[in-house]
Amino acid sequence: MSRLKVGCVATGFIAGRHLGALAAMPDVDVVAVADPVVERAAAAADQLGARSYDDGLAMLGVEDLDARCGPASHRSRTGHWR
Repeated sequence: MSRLKVGCVATGFIAGRHLGALAAMPDVDVVAVADPVVERAAAAADQLGARSYDDGLAMLGVEDLDARCGPASHRSRTGHWR
């Protein structure tokens, strides 16, 4: 069985909960995280062995992901989250 490659847009409190749950799943690899706060993205990526981005749309354009987790707010859907 192949592992699911997941990217996460945002690394705040709630995203941290999602990332922790995803990292604990035996068939999931969190391969990328994005957050406009570069230090926060880098810290989360370091903990997970993932790549970090400062722009969620850039991450989605580069990474070959099976799934994405992140906010469902109006700002994220309209491209204002960067």
